[in-house]
Amino acid sequence: MFDLILLIAIFLLFVTIIASTLYYKEIRKVQSKYEEAKDIVGDVIVSFNADIQGERQKLSAVSNETRVLLLENKRIQKKVEDHDGQLNKLAGKIEEASGLEPKLSAQLEEMRKNIHDLSNGQRRIDQRVMTFEQLKPQVSAIQETKIKRLFR
Repeated sequence: MFDLILLIAIFLLFVTIIASTLYYKEIRKVQSKYEEAKDIVGDVIVSFNADIQGERQKLSAVSNETRVLLLENKRIQKKVEDHDGQLNKLAGKIEEASGLEPKLSAQLEEMRKNIHDLSNGQRRIDQRVMTFEQLKPQVSAIQETKIKRLFR
């Protein structure tokens, strides 16, 4: 019986050693696959981090461009507001000028009438002067005659 128990114990020991060896080999395979998977996951994470970094840089560039465009937009908006104010002032002046047009037309018409009257007056004066110059030799002759009669 002792031999039988010893034999069973040895058999169980061999079975345990074989099972342990097989189990150990399987653990090594799983561990190597785990290491491979770990490296692959590490590479994926590194690649993912690089992609995220690239996207951050793109986002930062877009953000900077947006800031620049916002500043440019504010500058243009200020210019538009300034031009709008100038246009409003100009429109007011145009309205004032359109109100002055009838007054200016009336004054212009009055100036034309005055110029016409002055021109007519000048023509009359010119005619009188010409008449006077035509009469001057006759008056001079008459006066000479009168003077000659007086001295005679």
